Amino acid sequence: MLFNQTARSISQICKTGLMGIIILLAACNSYALQQQEASNKGLSQTTGRVSALVNETADIQPEAVRLLKQMNNFMAGLKQFSFHSEIATDEMLASGQKLQFSRSINAAVKRPNKFHIEIRDQNRNQEIFYDGQSVTLYGKRVHYYATMAAPSTIGETLQLLIDSAGIVAPAADLVDKYSYDVLTSDVVTGFYVGLSIINGIECHHLAFRGRETDWQIWIENSATPVVIKFIITSKWVTGAPQVTAYYSDWNLKAEFAGDPFVFVVPEGASRIEFMPVTDTDQAEE
Repeated sequence: MLFNQTARSISQICKTGLMGIIILLAACNSYALQQQEASNKGLSQTTGRVSALVNETADIQPEAVRLLKQMNNFMAGLKQFSFHSEIATDEMLASGQKLQFSRSINAAVKRPNKFHIEIRDQNRNQEIFYDGQSVTLYGKRVHYYATMAAPSTIGETLQLLIDSAGIVAPAADLVDKYSYDVLTSDVVTGFYVGLSIINGIECHHLAFRGRETDWQIWIENSATPVVIKFIITSKWVTGAPQVTAYYSDWNLKAEFAGDPFVFVVPEGASRIEFMPVTDTDQAEE
């Protein structure tokens, strides 16, 4: 499940020195690209059954359940939207010192089969395009891109990227049509903390404990209950590294100029192939 992949990714990132959870993570030869959403009903049905079994024994306060489902239902009803995100990822050094690295993301989503994501940090300026027929990852600084044929939905495409190229998409946990099932599949306890102000926005603060991770979520207290902040903490890695994501500039009725989901090969760009997932990569997950 995507949420558990997120948890394992924290550990893996601390080992390898890669940064970037909460975003699409892809290896395209010498560069990595990252972020976004899912709507794979087949996967959701599986996670839903697991979630139902877990929640029979999980101790989650009713108010936390209500607010998380409210967010899920609202997000599931959106046809097209965009948002900005600032993500801080902890990296543990061998000395035990913790470093934090930042990344910014702009994402545009059009259900059921289109998205465009821009990712920037101190080392990367990258984009990922999905137009319903193909998915492309492009490194703007290195001028390399990789393209492959894609299924007809966002969820299936993200699963293809995971299976074929090792791309992890934890942000799907938040904007997936079935995010409640995915988010709570590993939950042991959960409770409502109270109201909190994040960047001037009043939010409901929820906290959850899972078998592999602890996580917190801040949901806007309004008629548009979008996610404003999200933290995931790895409990079994020395130093308890965290990923902290702030979400802003939500446009819930976005009108996209032109067709930003279609990749047009820039002049001078070179095509490369996706690096396949190896048995070693799978063993590390």
